[in-house]
Amino acid sequence: MRFGPCLLVLALVAPGDGLPATETERGVPRFTDRTRVAGIDYQHYNGARGGYHLLEIMGSGAALLDFDGDGYLDLFVVAGSRIPPSDTEESRSRLYRNRSDGTFRDATRDSGLQIRTYGMGAAAGDYDNDGDPDLYVTGYPRSQLFQNQGDGRFRDVSREAGVENSGHWGSSAGFFDYDRDGLLDLFVCNYVAYDPGKETPCHTAGRRNYCHPTTFETDASALYRNLGNGRFQDRSESSGIGRAQGKALGVAFTDLEPDGYPDVFVANDTVADFLFRNNRDGTFQEVGFDQGVALDENGHPRAGMGVDFGDYDGDGRMDLLVTNFADEGNALFRRAGRYFNEVTYQSGILEKSYVKVGFGARLFDYDNDGDLDAFVANGHIDPTINQLRDYVFFRQENLLYENQKGSYRECSGEAGAWSQVRDLSRGAVFGDLDNDGDVDIVVTNNGGPANLLRNDSINRNNWLLIRLEGVESNRNGLGARLRVQVGGRVLHREVQRAASYLSSHDPRVHLGLGGSDVAELVEIRWPSGILQSLRNVRANQILTVREKAVP
Repeated sequence: MRFGPCLLVLALVAPGDGLPATETERGVPRFTDRTRVAGIDYQHYNGARGGYHLLEIMGSGAALLDFDGDGYLDLFVVAGSRIPPSDTEESRSRLYRNRSDGTFRDATRDSGLQIRTYGMGAAAGDYDNDGDPDLYVTGYPRSQLFQNQGDGRFRDVSREAGVENSGHWGSSAGFFDYDRDGLLDLFVCNYVAYDPGKETPCHTAGRRNYCHPTTFETDASALYRNLGNGRFQDRSESSGIGRAQGKALGVAFTDLEPDGYPDVFVANDTVADFLFRNNRDGTFQEVGFDQGVALDENGHPRAGMGVDFGDYDGDGRMDLLVTNFADEGNALFRRAGRYFNEVTYQSGILEKSYVKVGFGARLFDYDNDGDLDAFVANGHIDPTINQLRDYVFFRQENLLYENQKGSYRECSGEAGAWSQVRDLSRGAVFGDLDNDGDVDIVVTNNGGPANLLRNDSINRNNWLLIRLEGVESNRNGLGARLRVQVGGRVLHREVQRAASYLSSHDPRVHLGLGGSDVAELVEIRWPSGILQSLRNVRANQILTVREKAVP
C-alpha cells in the first residue's frame, strides 16, 4: 500500500479482517470505570463553607495533553479554592502523567502548575509553536497561562503574555487561529459580573439557597490575538466579540461556510446563545438569531452550558449540540444549507435529557462505526430541587447515545455500571488515553472525583488516529478539515480541542472505519489553505501527518 511522502507511522496494530460493515459494526457499548485502578485520586474542591456562593456549584473542567511528548495523553484536572480566592493558597488542581500501562502518576508537585485563582476550566494548545502543549487555566478573579518548558515543567507567563483576564469570571476557553496567520489565538468565555463579597442572600421555599443566574449582570467574553512574540493583544472590542453581553459557559469553533476561517459558538446561561461569524478581516458578526441557534422554538432563551460541533448525519456540514437546564432539554441543530434547523425532538436527544441539567458533552464515535454518537454529563445545581419537583434529582446519571443512521438511541444502561451512578457531573473530556484506537472519557464532578471511563466497547471495527503537525499552519493543525473516503462513505472531521464544558480534548482526529481495513482517501485542508492527500491508508494505526504543499 502507498503512503504519502509526509506520512510517519508512530504505532501500528494488526488490521481488521475487512468483514462487511453490516457484520462488523454490530457491537455492545461498554465503558469501565478505571479511576481507582489508574491511580487518579483527584477530588474536586469547591470551597463550599455555607456561604452559598455561585462559584461553588459551577466547576470544574479538565484537559488532555501530552505534556512530556511520550505519545500518551496526560490529564490535568482543575480545582477551586477558598472563597474569596487567595493568592497564597496551595492549588488543589492536579496533573497526572500517563505511564502508558493504564496507570497515571501525580506529577503536580514538580510541574510548576500553581493555580493562584479559583480554577474553573482548562484549554491546551501550542501557542508558541515549539512542539509541546501549553495550558491556559480559567477562573476567578483572573486566569493563568502556563508555558510548557519542554522538560516536564510549566512557567506562569500570564502577566507578560497579557491574558490574565483580570476582574472576570472565566469559564470555558479555547485556542484557535481566527486570522489564519499560523499562530493560535485565545477565546475566553466570561460568565457573569461577579463579586462573592456582594452576593445578596437568596432563598427557596424559605430556605437559604444559591441565587439564580438571572440575579447577576451579564459580561462580555474576551478575544486575545497572538502577536507571535510571547504576547497577546486584547482584540475583544475591535473584533466585535466584546460588544455582545452574555453569560458565557461553553465555546466551540468550526468553519461553517466553509471559507477557511473559524466561526465561534458560545452557549450562554439564561440569555440568548451567540454565533459569531468570522468576517475574515479580524472582526466577527453575531448571527445567532439569523442562523436559528440563539433561542428555543418558542423564542425563549435556554440555559446553555456545554457545546460541540460535528457532522452527526454524515452530509458534510457541521451540526451543533448544546446542553441545557432541566425542563429545557438538550438541543441538536442540523446544518441545512446556510442555516440551522432544530431537530432536537425528532433526533431522539430530547426525551432523556428533559429532566436533567446537561453540562459537558461531545459528539464522538465510541464504537468505531464511522458515525458520531453522543455523551452528556449531568448534575443539578439546586440541592433542594427534588422537594420542589419530585421527578428531578440533584445528583443525576450521565447519558450515552448511539447514532442510528442520523437519529439517537439512549443506551447508557447497556454500557456499564457507571451509568447507574448519580453525581454532580460537570466537565467531560474525550481522547484515546491508552492508544488502543477508541475514545475514552474523563468526567469531573463538582465536589467529587474525576472518573476515568475506559472504552471497552465490544466490536470488531477498525480505526485511524491522525495527529497533524502544522508548518505553514499552527503547529497543532487546529482548524484543519479532514475528508475521508472509506467503504463507500465519506467522513468529515475537524481538528478542534475546545468543546464540551470547561474542557480541552485530544488534539488527534479519531476516525472509526467500520469494517473497512483501508481508507481509500484522506484529504486534509490545512488552515493555511494547503490541500494534502493520502491514498490507501491502512487501518488501525496512529499517524502523524506533517503539513506539506503538494506540487
